Amino acid sequence: MDPSQSFYQPPGAYNSSEKSVMFQSAAAPPTYQDNPAGYPPSIPSQPVPQGPYVQGPYPGQTVVAVQPAVFVTAAPLANPAPDYLGYSIFTMLCCCFPLGIAALVYSCSTRDANYSGRRELAEKNSKTARTLNHVAVALGLIIIVVYIIYYFVLINNMNQRVSRTTTSNGEEGWADLAVRGAMVDLAAVGAMADLAVRGTMAEQVTREVMTEQGARGAMAEQLEMPTTQDGEN
Repeated sequence: MDPSQSFYQPPGAYNSSEKSVMFQSAAAPPTYQDNPAGYPPSIPSQPVPQGPYVQGPYPGQTVVAVQPAVFVTAAPLANPAPDYLGYSIFTMLCCCFPLGIAALVYSCSTRDANYSGRRELAEKNSKTARTLNHVAVALGLIIIVVYIIYYFVLINNMNQRVSRTTTSNGEEGWADLAVRGAMVDLAAVGAMADLAVRGTMAEQVTREVMTEQGARGAMAEQLEMPTTQDGEN
C-alpha cells in the first residue's frame, strides 16, 4: 500500500495486486499429527493417563521447597498433674482472697495443659498453684490468730476499765454517804441544840409566869387582909 495515498480514500480503491501480496505473506498452519512429540500415544478405546503438572524453574530463579502443613492432635495426659482447683477455691473464700484468685488462675491453666497434653506446662502451673495455696493458708491462719489475740486483749482492757470505774464510783459513793451522814448528824445536833434552847426559854417563861402569878397572889392577900380586919371591928 502506498503511504502517499489519502486515508480518506475508500477501501475499494486498493488494487488486487496489493491484496494478493498481503494474503501470501501469512504463514500456513502446521500439519496435524496424531502423536506429537513428548506425549504418550493415544488409543481411542483407552483413556489418556493424566500425570501431575510439573512447572520447571525459570532460568536464574531459586527453587523453594514448600512442605505441607502437619496438624497434630494432642491427646490428654494419661497421668495428669494435680490442678488443686478445690484447694484454690477454699483459699480464695476463706483465707486470702488475692492469693486465692492467683492460685485459681494457675489451677485452671493446669487443667487446660492436662487436656492439651503439655506435661511440662501442667507440672509448672500445678507447683505454682500449690505454692500460692500454701502461702494463702499461712497468711489466713496468721490473720486469724492475730485477730483472736487482739480481741481477747481488747476485752481484757475493757473489763479492767469497767472494774476501775466501778471501784472509783464505789469509793466516791461511800465518801458521799459519809459526808451525807455527817451532815445529817450535824443537822440532828443543831436540832437538839435548838430544842434545848427552846426548852430553856420555855422554862424561863414558865418561871416568870409563876413568879408573876405568885406576886399577884401576894398582892391579892395583902389587899384582902385590911378588908377582913375592918369586918371584925
